[in-house]
Amino acid sequence: MAWVRIHDGALTHPKIVGLSDSAFRLWVWGLSYCQQHLTDGWIPPAALPAKSKPDALVDARLWVYAAQGGFDVHGYLDWNDSRESVLAKRAGLKARVTRFRESSVTRSVTHQNMSPTSGVGKSTDLTTIKTSEGESEGKPLPTRLERRVSPRIFLHRWQFDALIATLGPHSDDFLLDVWLDDLNHRIAGQALPRDPWKFVQSELHAEIARRGLSVASESAPAPQNKRIAGLKTGGEAFLRRVAAAKGRDQE
Repeated sequence: MAWVRIHDGALTHPKIVGLSDSAFRLWVWGLSYCQQHLTDGWIPPAALPAKSKPDALVDARLWVYAAQGGFDVHGYLDWNDSRESVLAKRAGLKARVTRFRESSVTRSVTHQNMSPTSGVGKSTDLTTIKTSEGESEGKPLPTRLERRVSPRIFLHRWQFDALIATLGPHSDDFLLDVWLDDLNHRIAGQALPRDPWKFVQSELHAEIARRGLSVASESAPAPQNKRIAGLKTGGEAFLRRVAAAKGRDQE
C-alpha cells in the first residue's frame, strides 16, 4: 500500500481555490489513482470516471495533456514517490520480514534447546546462534536471572505467519519486525505475560485499532500436538467409563 502526498497549503492555492467541487474531487481522485497504480503521474483516458470533465484541471494547469494520450498530473513526482522508489521500498520491507522470520525461528529453536541451569548465577553452555547475516558464532546463553530481568518474546514460524495473516495487505507497511522489537523493549524489566502468545495478539489488535487499520483475518490456531490430544481423548473416555460404572453400582 502506498501513500499519496498533498501539500498542507494546497487547499488555499489559487489553482485549487477556483475549482468546482467536481473538479476538486477529480483532482484528488487522479492523485490517488497515480499512486495506487504507480503510474508516475500519468492517467490513461480509459481510467477516467464516467462523466468527468478533465478540461477544468487542464485549464487550471493541474493536469497537462500527455504525449501518449490521457493526462499527466503537473508536478506529481515533485511531491510523491516514483514507481521505482515504491517498488524498491516494498522489496526492502519484504527482505526485512523474511530475515526477521528466519531469525525468529532460529532464536526460538535456540531458546527451546537451551541447557537448563541448576541455579541462578551458574554459567550455561555455549550454543551456536545464527546471526542475521547468515554467519554463526558461539555466544553464551542468558542465565535464568538475565532472562527474568530482560524478557524476550520469541515467536514460532506459525505464530509470525498468523500475525501476517491478521494484517493482510497492511503487513508490508506495518513493519512487523520493528513493532515486535519495540514491544520487547516496552516489557523489558517486567515479568513475562502468563500467555505470551495471547499477549502479542492482544497488543497487535490494539495497535491495528490505534492506526485505524482493518483486520484481514483471525489469527490461526496453534498446531495441536497429536500425542497430547490422544492422551486427552483417552482420559476423557476413561472418566466417562468410571462415571458409568459408579452409576451401575448405585443401581
